[in-house]
Amino acid sequence: MSLELRHISSGYGTGAVLHDISLAVTPGEIVTLIGANGAGKSSLAKTVSGLLSPLSGEILWDGERIDRLSTTERLRRGIAHVPEGRQLFAGMTVAENLAMGATIRPGGRPAAGVLDEIHALFPILAPRMGDVAGNFSGGQQQMLAIARGLMSSPRLVILDEPSLGLAPKLVTEIFGLIATLRSRGISILLAEQNARAALSIADRGAVIENGRLVMAGPAAKLLDSPEIAERYLGVGVANTADLTASRLMAERLRACVWNDA
Repeated sequence: MSLELRHISSGYGTGAVLHDISLAVTPGEIVTLIGANGAGKSSLAKTVSGLLSPLSGEILWDGERIDRLSTTERLRRGIAHVPEGRQLFAGMTVAENLAMGATIRPGGRPAAGVLDEIHALFPILAPRMGDVAGNFSGGQQQMLAIARGLMSSPRLVILDEPSLGLAPKLVTEIFGLIATLRSRGISILLAEQNARAALSIADRGAVIENGRLVMAGPAAKLLDSPEIAERYLGVGVANTADLTASRLMAERLRACVWNDA
């Protein structure tokens, strides 16, 4: 199933923070939103999942308009949202958090077998099903948050700042996991401040500035763009060594297969 945004403007109340955004995510594709803090990436993620209502424009899912549907109805159609800050039920166990993610499933399909798939993807969770989520480290909590989102067997997962606050090694693991989800046919809309890592695994990228889409294209081309490098990767246009490092990181992450070992 494909996602298409047509001239979307949305915001809080009557005040627009997104202006005339048109964007698409095709099946089995990672599209990453990059931009500075406050640019509108999270607002766009919330608009797609239904936490924010568009002021104008249309959102289509497999050709059907969904912009007037509730978040619950969008989840039933296969769109899951893993929000910024994880937002786990900290006082509940891993098993209970995962069960919350399986409450609504597309087409009412049973959850049988899904937990086995989650344990295979996240082997760190299997022996800790009875542990309280609030006692986990930041990286473990992020893995649990993604696992909870996958319990509904979505076809599109919206990931909002999954690397936020994580150590570099864990960032690499999280992005390797995201690449693995794509290899399983799941589409990803990724809102991420870590532009270097996000573009390294994405198929396409979209640059958001002040609530507007200012640049879009293949992720590899954006990663090689001197303008993107200088503004979002912390690389000066004349620093070819840093640009080469960015390309090498991209090659490693594109080839990364998720492995918890």
